[in-house]
Amino acid sequence: MRDLAKAHIVLANVSQVTTLANRFAQLLEDQATQYNKTPWIIFLEGDLGTGKTTFVRACLQAMGETGKIKSPTYTILESYEIKKWQIFHLDLYRLADPEELHFLGIEDHFTSDAIFFIEWPKKGLGVLPKPDIVLNYKFLAQGRALELTAFSQRALPLLESIHEICV
Repeated sequence: MRDLAKAHIVLANVSQVTTLANRFAQLLEDQATQYNKTPWIIFLEGDLGTGKTTFVRACLQAMGETGKIKSPTYTILESYEIKKWQIFHLDLYRLADPEELHFLGIEDHFTSDAIFFIEWPKKGLGVLPKPDIVLNYKFLAQGRALELTAFSQRALPLLESIHEICV
């Protein structure tokens, strides 16, 4: 899988994560509306506690989710219907085998109106489609480093816009 572009961001606190997630959600909705022939796949990588779920929760709220947003750590999959989107938040940390995704009927959800946020995506290799964009979190002495990598042409404008507001 060849990456097309990268951006690096330092996030000093949760407030900055929320601000970034709000902008990301807005840009994602714009791009998903324009390029809605296949589902959007966003991988979130990084150690436990780096902020993956916090980011997804802020994105969902920015997109209009008003209900409780649960972590899918134990359920593996949480779904939301927001505006015209079917949004799926997966946490594959507890997955023992990628084939377990078939039991969830994951293939049935890969529709053109779907957006997937997938934590611990390496646990689903061979079953999951390639990502449009990967967000990789790393701990810093203070805050987090976030590397965003675009893997599809349609993710490039999203990445470029994020990079412009964060530089």
